[in-house]
Amino acid sequence: EVPIGAIVVRRRLLDAKVDAAEDSDSPLYERVPPSPRYYEVLSSCHNLVETSHDASAHAEILSLRSAASSMSNWRLRNCTLYSTLEPCPMCLSASQAFRVGRVV
Repeated sequence: EVPIGAIVVRRRLLDAKVDAAEDSDSPLYERVPPSPRYYEVLSSCHNLVETSHDASAHAEILSLRSAASSMSNWRLRNCTLYSTLEPCPMCLSASQAFRVGRVV
């Protein structure tokens, strides 16, 4: 059985703050990195709805919150959200609110 979970990764190429545009609402030019070694895992969570008695404690939401906290920035434009299941409407809306660059 595959555990239900989600992870958020970010591209390392853009870590060296290209300019102050990262903290603005303007889009950044993004390059595709040549290999997976240019990625880092920011967060990895699993579903806690039943154990926490919290209907919003989906793995995707928890991963997004954790990633934003670890980056000290709620804008996750340079990040990809990976999920073992298709995200529900609430989680898709959250990924838009966090400005996630890509959902897989």
